[in-house]
Amino acid sequence: MAPITNSLVFRLFEDEALRMRAMTVMIVVGMSGFVLGPLLGGTALAHVRWEWLLVVNAPIALLAHLGVRLGVPADRREDLTDDVLDLPGAVLSIVSMGAACYAATSGVQRGWLSPVTVGCVLLAVLAVVAFVRHERRTASPMLDLRLFSDGTVRGAAIAQVGTSIAMASVMFGLILHFQYAYGWSPVGAGLANLPLIATMVLAAPVSTALASRLGHRVACLIGAGLLAGSLLGLSWGSRTGTSPSPRAWS
Repeated sequence: MAPITNSLVFRLFEDEALRMRAMTVMIVVGMSGFVLGPLLGGTALAHVRWEWLLVVNAPIALLAHLGVRLGVPADRREDLTDDVLDLPGAVLSIVSMGAACYAATSGVQRGWLSPVTVGCVLLAVLAVVAFVRHERRTASPMLDLRLFSDGTVRGAAIAQVGTSIAMASVMFGLILHFQYAYGWSPVGAGLANLPLIATMVLAAPVSTALASRLGHRVACLIGAGLLAGSLLGLSWGSRTGTSPSPRAWS
């Protein structure tokens, strides 16, 4: 959904200032989801099994469906292309990501050298290789690899991947650490992430202002530097071996 939503901003707004404001709104809404997720998920886990969290997300997906139907105008036929859907590319990407994710799960459950784990890793690698070969040869690729020959696109993609991995690792890693290392409840672990999420939400309009005044490159450099410094500080502070309470951490 993220790439589709980002593309809507450039499709619906032609003015650069409006696009920046729309991106800011999207970021704030997305970060609000990160705020509510751990709290509501932790509260639910205190009373029901984790499978119920999937059911809870169904009405949220329905709300997104209604928002698109009611708020996004239909595309004009002259703006659409006649390119066919890249179904083989979609299948190969699903296989590669699914096998890689299951390999991580299998590694914990069966061991990293078990036949199932090794087989999943090999399947993921083969699917990625097949995906790249297919995307280079097909006339209507799902992902045009030629885009990455542009330095700006390549640098932005690397920055986005690195930032996403870092933030996802912190978000989910800390929640697991708080529960299994410190023995906190799911609700307490969710509360402990509030300062992190609040900082991300408050930083969204600041980053927009920095991008408008100093340019996107400088704004990204500042954000990446702050992220790296905060993670190093968090890692150094965790070496004390203390086990603070959820209230003290928040």
